[in-house]
Amino acid sequence: MNWLVLAYFVFALSSFLLFLYSLNIIYLSTVYLLNWKNIDNCGSLQKVDTTLASGLPVITTQIPIFNEAGVIEQTLLSVANIDYPKKKHQIQILDDSSDDTSIARVKEVVNVLEEKGYWVQHLFREHRSGYKAGALNDAMSQAQGEFLFILDADFRPQPDVIRTLLPYLLEDKDLAYVQVRWGYRNYASSLLTKVQALAIDGHFIVEQYTRSLLGFVSHFNGTAGVWRKSAVIDSNMWSTDIVSEDVAISYEAYLRKWRSAYIPEYVIDGEIPDRVSAYRSQQARWAVGTIQVAKKYLLRIFRSSEKLGTKVQAFFHLTQYTINIWVLLNIICIGLILSFGSNGYSPALLLGFTFLIFSLSGPLLLYFCAYCVPRKRYLDFLVQVGPFLALSGGMALGNARAVLLGLFSNRVEFVRTPKASQVNVSAETRKYTKGVVAEVVWGLFCIYSAILAVNNQSFLLAYFLASSAAGTAWIGLASFKESRSWGSTFRIGLFGVILKRTVITLLCLVVVLAIGPIYVLMFGEYAIGDEKAKYRVFVDRKSVGLAPDPAEFAEAVIQVYAARAWNYKGAFSAHTWIATKAEAEQQYTVAQIKGWLYTQENESPLVIERDVPDLTWMGNAPVLLADIRGDRATLLVARVRRASLEYPYSATYRTWPGPNSNTFTAYVANQVPELQLDLPSNAIGKDYVHRWASFHTFGQGKNFDLSLGRGLLGLKLGTEVGLEINVLTLNVQFDVDDLRIDYAGVGRH
Repeated sequence: MNWLVLAYFVFALSSFLLFLYSLNIIYLSTVYLLNWKNIDNCGSLQKVDTTLASGLPVITTQIPIFNEAGVIEQTLLSVANIDYPKKKHQIQILDDSSDDTSIARVKEVVNVLEEKGYWVQHLFREHRSGYKAGALNDAMSQAQGEFLFILDADFRPQPDVIRTLLPYLLEDKDLAYVQVRWGYRNYASSLLTKVQALAIDGHFIVEQYTRSLLGFVSHFNGTAGVWRKSAVIDSNMWSTDIVSEDVAISYEAYLRKWRSAYIPEYVIDGEIPDRVSAYRSQQARWAVGTIQVAKKYLLRIFRSSEKLGTKVQAFFHLTQYTINIWVLLNIICIGLILSFGSNGYSPALLLGFTFLIFSLSGPLLLYFCAYCVPRKRYLDFLVQVGPFLALSGGMALGNARAVLLGLFSNRVEFVRTPKASQVNVSAETRKYTKGVVAEVVWGLFCIYSAILAVNNQSFLLAYFLASSAAGTAWIGLASFKESRSWGSTFRIGLFGVILKRTVITLLCLVVVLAIGPIYVLMFGEYAIGDEKAKYRVFVDRKSVGLAPDPAEFAEAVIQVYAARAWNYKGAFSAHTWIATKAEAEQQYTVAQIKGWLYTQENESPLVIERDVPDLTWMGNAPVLLADIRGDRATLLVARVRRASLEYPYSATYRTWPGPNSNTFTAYVANQVPELQLDLPSNAIGKDYVHRWASFHTFGQGKNFDLSLGRGLLGLKLGTEVGLEINVLTLNVQFDVDDLRIDYAGVGRH
């Protein structure tokens, strides 16, 4: 199958899958719109009268923590302030901290509460076996409560929380847990926290409420919920082999015929990650965890006697993070199609575009419902939905990696989300800077594809791609900023620090050098069109008058030409060829590489033929790189022709990084240095060598050329070449003698 046909197919398929997930979101949002006025305001059940202490059950509040000295004190004070008899309210701090400051701070607060008569236990573990799930399981034997109120360290409950939620569990013995809605204290902290709030509200206000209303699994969110202890035990406790233990136990309980209640009108405030790296760690854990739950439970759910709607919703819920994989594939295929496909719209392309457009409608409707129905926050919605889409696109790469990790790895570390109140979170934040290399490359690809979409007048598609590029830049730059010291982060010695800094330097060079081709893409002149247009310009080649008429000019001539390549490749690269005419010859001999002879006809790409030398190339006018005439040309013609015949790569061709037409011209120039040919920076392939590493001097030893990775990296320095840097075949040259800059894509100035 032709790879371009495969790209069309994958694009249409990934767009269709995104459309299906969007369709499910539209379904949930529609149900919400039809029922939001009927949301219970928590007044249907009378609150517990806490003055009748003798008839009240024991409640155990469990607070798992790990190095959270900055938030735990206020949380413990809020828990102690809950309106419930002290002798009936057991407070457990499940402490896995490794930070002495955090441990000491917890002990201080516990001592103060114990002196005031509170029933407090500080359960410290010297290991993190099973992480949060392990801590909850280990504490179960000492939990005296019939019900377990579970809180993360940053959530601060209101005094009436137990009196409000307990009646649901007392009235319905089949109820496993009650979950309430998350709020956030630091909503206005930054654009990042505001955008996250939009996503959280979409989940809690619309998705959780609707699933609960329809009898589907409305899962426990890991905090701000009350569990029946017997339900936890019956559900095989907390899963230590899954990093989203809250989702796992919810599905296990559901399959064991337990039910749950979701109370959307009761809110407990927590903290939203205010650092990009913290947000990334949270999203990565959720992505890994939900796909782990899917691996463990989806087949059981499909084989169960549950109704079809439950099975469908479980599938969409547990596989929702695979959306990131489909987005990545979608963008990759878009870039390939716009680069190498025709400008016409094939059925597969039209179908894919249609599905892609509709796939954006689901999230937009979801967040419109969350912000504008019934809260009327229209301005907030309009201001934040754009950055949210950008952030989602920027997170796609990391989340896709997390999904694949959850699918194919059985050993995944639980990385807790650093809290906003913490000052020293370097170990956590820096953990997620390792993907910065891939993010830079991905961001550049999105920018490139967006420019192609603009040129193709696909403006909605261009917005989608530009949004992903902006989000990737946001995530990557913020993560890099938060990682202050690479050496202390990775602790891999001097060599490792040098390697890391070298990689960052190269990436910065790529970004800088890519400005040239991007500029040409946006403002440059080069021939573009579909295959029919390509054929027309190839057939209709015209002389531009740069070569002397051989009938009138009898002397020998050697000329080297360059013209921009066809379509969008012309923004990056030129095609070069060599023309020779011996003294008294009546025709020119043109030698060049024609790649399609190799890729389409499986023939040698080297073509040496009698032809007009200065014809347009694919609709682009050529320029002269060298023009040698008379006696000097007479001395060199035979050597140039012999070098052309001896070209070592005449039986192969590769567009990037070579060997290609520019590799051929560079080879001839090296064999005949008297040509004094200096190929431009956009002659991609000129630096190709068949060895992974090479070093040689030239020009009487006054210049040197270092090449690595078969021409992917290189450095030239000397009196003749000045300074030339090559990074992934993007070149920049500084010619000191002529005070000239030769910049990637743009050319010489």
